[in-house]
Amino acid sequence: MMDRAFFDNYLGAWNAHDSAAVARYMADDAIYEDVALGRVLHGPSEIASFVEEATTSSSDFRFEVVSLFTAGNDYANEWVMLGTNDRERRGVPATGRSFRVRGASIGRLD
Repeated sequence: MMDRAFFDNYLGAWNAHDSAAVARYMADDAIYEDVALGRVLHGPSEIASFVEEATTSSSDFRFEVVSLFTAGNDYANEWVMLGTNDRERRGVPATGRSFRVRGASIGRLD
């Protein structure tokens, strides 16, 4: 059974922009799919690269948990991703505007 501390620590690694720490939560055969972006990542290395990419354009990028449900190894985590677009990325200048995106993660941990 999973506990809240696991998810708090995992999202804490994201919020610290620590891609290596996020990757440590992943098994060698982990599959991480971001449906909205149409990305499927395999293994800790690809997932770490994705974290680096995702946090590049915002110095205060973070997740806040709205709700969390676990049943055995299955989970559903509703969250809000927010921050400020305050860094240039791939030649696109920063806008200085804040962003807020609602989302959910659903999965199984072994």
